[in-house]
Amino acid sequence: MFLKYAPKLKSLVIEEVTNWDYSFESKFAPKHLPCLQSVELRKFEGGPEEMEFVEYILKAGLVLKKMQIFFYYSLAECEIDVYQDLLVLPRSSGICRVEVVREC
Repeated sequence: MFLKYAPKLKSLVIEEVTNWDYSFESKFAPKHLPCLQSVELRKFEGGPEEMEFVEYILKAGLVLKKMQIFFYYSLAECEIDVYQDLLVLPRSSGICRVEVVREC
């Protein structure tokens, strides 16, 4: 994955999470995200692959300040469950703020 080539990355914008390799986490995290301060994740639908990616970033982002997650479309009742799940994910950074936004 591209993150291993950018250890000093401070900001990251992901248009869509596809083909997430969860084994990546055990090989490279958290040492490859020690500088990451902000993440923007677009076209989010709340699927298992996306949730694993968000969990990885929150755990690996030692100095992460803000993560913005843009829902691709309104998920109605499911959105509430996903939103609640996102808010309780463990974080390595004590100052990280997770913002959930509906993408128009």
